[in-house]
Amino acid sequence: MGRENEIKEYLAKIIPLEPLLVTLSNIQSAKYIPVPKYLIRIHNEENDMSLYQGRTEFRGKTMETPAIKTFFFDKPGSFDFVPGQHIVLKIPDLNEDPKGNSRIFSITSRPADDFISISTKVSGQNSIFKERLDSLEPGAEVEVIGPSGNFTLDKSDSEAVLVCGGIGITPFISIIRSNYVLEKPRRIVLIHSTTSREETPFREELDNIVKAGDWLRLQRFHTREASAGTDFISGHINAAALVESIGNTVGKQFYISGPPSFVEDLSDMLKTALKIDPRYIRTERFYGY
Repeated sequence: MGRENEIKEYLAKIIPLEPLLVTLSNIQSAKYIPVPKYLIRIHNEENDMSLYQGRTEFRGKTMETPAIKTFFFDKPGSFDFVPGQHIVLKIPDLNEDPKGNSRIFSITSRPADDFISISTKVSGQNSIFKERLDSLEPGAEVEVIGPSGNFTLDKSDSEAVLVCGGIGITPFISIIRSNYVLEKPRRIVLIHSTTSREETPFREELDNIVKAGDWLRLQRFHTREASAGTDFISGHINAAALVESIGNTVGKQFYISGPPSFVEDLSDMLKTALKIDPRYIRTERFYGY
């Protein structure tokens, strides 16, 4: 722990400790320091895996919603990860974006897949990076660095509660897809808040998974729908609806993912209204870029 604390103290001097991308076990080389604060995430060594850094090829993309696309890349043979982790994606010849040519993306594919997929919003006022990403042609080379992150399921067999806002669902998609193929899937409650039914990614896939077994419970909230439907609640997530969706909270681990304000509000709600011990709450903040 001495070396880890020393590294964290050093990082605190050069950058705020927000979601970051520095891997503690690989930091001795210092080749990733200094880096922009939006590209850094402290890596928890409980998921320590070999850090891959190299080029791979873009395969193609699909539409998830009018504003969200999934991008597919060849998976290097030596690349492995734990569901819930993320990568840094670098577009090598991109020089005109003031924030640089790299961004962090949660992995939405499974470790068993022969590809790496990421999903992100691509609409409206895109960054130069997003515009270039969306214009990639199959066969184009990009660079992948990773995996990193400890936003992964704990080792217990208790029911896990996954709460997400918008595109914050992406780490949970990898977790759920991987869980689906297990002989004995872990029980999961997924609570997803989006603006509308139309802007809810992975809707059909998740509905089919719910129908295929009894291990996944799903509750959606749509903040801009005027009235509730048969498969969603109208409005924002509130404490009463959260309790009804989750049921008994004893022994459960909670995971919250989404925009910073969403994560903070839901964390406070769990701790104050549901009296959840902070030790059982893990969070992942998504910063827009």
